Amino acid sequence: MRPRLGQLLRESGALSAEQVQGALAYQVRRHCKLGQAVVELRMLTEGSMLDALARHLCVARVGREVLDQVPSSLVHSVPPLLLRRLRVCPLAREEPRVDPRGERRPGPGLLWVATSQAEDLPLLDAISFVTACEVRPVLASAVDVERALRRHGVLLPRRLQALDLPEAEPPEAFVILRNSWRAYS
Repeated sequence: MRPRLGQLLRESGALSAEQVQGALAYQVRRHCKLGQAVVELRMLTEGSMLDALARHLCVARVGREVLDQVPSSLVHSVPPLLLRRLRVCPLAREEPRVDPRGERRPGPGLLWVATSQAEDLPLLDAISFVTACEVRPVLASAVDVERALRRHGVLLPRRLQALDLPEAEPPEAFVILRNSWRAYS
């Protein structure tokens, strides 16, 4: 059985026992994952936390540089609704092998996906069901995955929100004339 993440962080020297206890208390109060608690409390950087989590889950980790290299054709080979809903980005696909006679060997192909939830087995099963591939997770930050999906047009750009600004002058102090304005005092 794999050690728990808090134990791994303590044994590796990344966090002290007191820091792990503090992060666990924060996790309970905020209803978040331990890794998120550690990063929000600034005990570790997001990169260090992802490295530790990748070691804990025995998966590879990729950064923005790798996600920027993913070809658009690969991203669009997976249904966009699935990518939007599950927030995953395909990294590589290996089709089923072909023997020397040109016949396909039985079994599914392989699909590597970048996800911030590499431990989420139902998520991986859903991808496998839709793509008919065996899915291999690769850990990435949620921000980097969403950025890659936006770059490929799977996610819409973030919407800008209007700001409510305080009024400096009463509105009746200004008169608008032909797309220009003049202040009256």
